[in-house]
Amino acid sequence: MKKIIEENIELLKEKLELNKQIINQNREKLRNVIQQPLSSERTELFFHHYQITLELFSRNSHFMKLQAELSRFVSGDDGLKSFAKMSLS
Repeated sequence: MKKIIEENIELLKEKLELNKQIINQNREKLRNVIQQPLSSERTELFFHHYQITLELFSRNSHFMKLQAELSRFVSGDDGLKSFAKMSLS
């Protein structure tokens, strides 16, 4: 079980890194969009990339919380030991 949890922690780290890369790409796209002449197309494009970035920040926040909880569960004295005691009862 510990190995599975640690693998999931690594997957979360990888997903966080991928999301950071997409956020950085979106930042560049947003910079380019705001240099375009003002238009409804520009506004739509801006909000499209902005919404994606907000969603990725939200997901990253959840991923970091989950990663921290899993790490505490695996490393804590009452983590797997308590779980094992409950399973054996």
